[in-house]
Amino acid sequence: MIQLKEAFFGAFSPDSSFFAAVGKASRVLLYNENGEQSRFATIPFASAISVSTDSKKLALASPEHKLCIAKIDGDLIAIRKTEAEASDSLWTPDSSRILIPYWNKELHLLNAESGEIEAVKEIGKSPRLQLGPGGFALTHWRIDEYLHPRIETFDWKLEAISEPIELSTEYSRFGVSQGFNYFWGIGQSGLEVLDTDQKSLFKHPGDVRSAAISPRES
Repeated sequence: MIQLKEAFFGAFSPDSSFFAAVGKASRVLLYNENGEQSRFATIPFASAISVSTDSKKLALASPEHKLCIAKIDGDLIAIRKTEAEASDSLWTPDSSRILIPYWNKELHLLNAESGEIEAVKEIGKSPRLQLGPGGFALTHWRIDEYLHPRIETFDWKLEAISEPIELSTEYSRFGVSQGFNYFWGIGQSGLEVLDTDQKSLFKHPGDVRSAAISPRES
């Protein structure tokens, strides 16, 4: 186990070969199984990070209404203005587009080169995105009820793949594995991992800020 002392949040690369985290002063920290590889500075106050499907680029969202696109070696590709404060970002399989969920309850599909909006969908509160089979998973709290966790799955045209899943327990943060085989939630008692029937598989007590399951789920 490697303890990431400076990291606040992060994301695995699609092949699970490295972990990209955001630390103090919005520095990007890259780790492999042996420890820290490199670090570089990006836009101030980054609030989310995602790795492109080809593992060559990063997208960082900012509460200052900015989106930063950078290469893994730290070279800046672009900084683009966004419509509102973004909470997350996710690359499409061909790394040509980026999904951005905003706190104004909208999900935007952006062209990664031009920054143009290609599609918009209304969503719930505190949205998070995750890659999955044939599309992506959206986790959020329902618009009409705070802290009522909901997981929805969509294709890349933002069309629903299956019926929404509502978790029976309240969590301050929650998510799903890439294969949609597990759920996880962070509550007052710590981190809990659930199977698809919402039975508890693992618990980690204590103060937990965030969690992520490796794409390989191991």
